[in-house]
Amino acid sequence: MATINAVHIHISDNNLTGQTYAILHLSDYTTDCNGEILLTLNLATEDEVDLAVEQLINEIQEAGKAAKRILVKAKRSTR
Repeated sequence: MATINAVHIHISDNNLTGQTYAILHLSDYTTDCNGEILLTLNLATEDEVDLAVEQLINEIQEAGKAAKRILVKAKRSTR
């Protein structure tokens, strides 16, 4: 199962122009024999598909919340 838990944040330097931004990326994944990125293990039942999708959605939502917290903190520190 992929784990989406890495939130990379760039904080603009005072000497540089630019905006603070967040990048969410997969910190772990597997590939098949053709090099295609797989987000889940092999899923054999409808319940497994549902569970895998829910887990991915939850991980993405948690990563998004973490990114928002960091962006809000960065915005406050630049005021």
